[in-house]
Amino acid sequence: MNSVTQRPFQYWSKQLWQFIRSRSLLSILILINVGVWITLAITDTTVYLSTIFFNDGIRLKPFFHYYLGYHADYTHSLFHPWTLLTSLFVHDSFWHLLFNMLVLGIAGRIYRQYMSEKSLLIHYIAGGVCGNLMFQAAYNLFPALRSVSAFSYIFGASAAVLAILVAITIYRPNHPVGMMLFGQIRLKWLTLILIGFMLIPNMDSEFKNLGGQFAHLGGALYGAAVALWLLKVRGAPTRHSHKNEEEYYTPYETITPEPAAPSSDSNDEKKVEEILAKISKNGYGALTTEEKDFLYHYKKS
Repeated sequence: MNSVTQRPFQYWSKQLWQFIRSRSLLSILILINVGVWITLAITDTTVYLSTIFFNDGIRLKPFFHYYLGYHADYTHSLFHPWTLLTSLFVHDSFWHLLFNMLVLGIAGRIYRQYMSEKSLLIHYIAGGVCGNLMFQAAYNLFPALRSVSAFSYIFGASAAVLAILVAITIYRPNHPVGMMLFGQIRLKWLTLILIGFMLIPNMDSEFKNLGGQFAHLGGALYGAAVALWLLKVRGAPTRHSHKNEEEYYTPYETITPEPAAPSSDSNDEKKVEEILAKISKNGYGALTTEEKDFLYHYKKS
């Protein structure tokens, strides 16, 4: 068995193209977030450049925030109920979008190996909604925040992403994750680092992102509840399934091609191709027990 070494950029560009072409719910979720950000950014920039010589430039960001973001004032959300969902797909900056989509890509791909993609979409939305509701509750319950609730709002996928990340981490804390600079680490350590960035508030005098921290906490608590429910209903993944899924994570420096199947085993080869296509579209969790066992023994042989 020979190893073929690829450069990091070549490897990740190939992985990204395959990910987009898979048309999975995970890739669609990420593409929607990216598409919304590009659309709003182009619209805002176009209007600003078109009016800069006549009205010192009109910015549409306040308009987007008002009609697409989720407000702390519950009366506003009653008259703009769609913001409970639209806020989960709107990002203010490129770096905010990039961070959330990278985390969603990592957590989502692992999640798909154990659960269905349909549940991924459900928990993404439910986790984000829980984050929004906790944000709103905090601003209406605490006197220090109630005074600024009339002009406080939130947007971004952070709470939804945290729900997926925390859920799969509690359910499978020791799952190996290949990192470009650090090699392979366990998922639980990666999650602790990411939570440090997302849950710990900025230590400034005004706590500008305090509302965001409540939303992050809401998403994380929802993810933890989902994981505990899964562990109670389904139990922890077996040691056998861990061996199967671990083989799908190869460090980026080296790609090991599968050995060519003997000509006499053309039926097995065709079945493997069908199983891999199913994994690419719906995730490892969509496979039946028979398909998992067949793939495991085929790779061993």
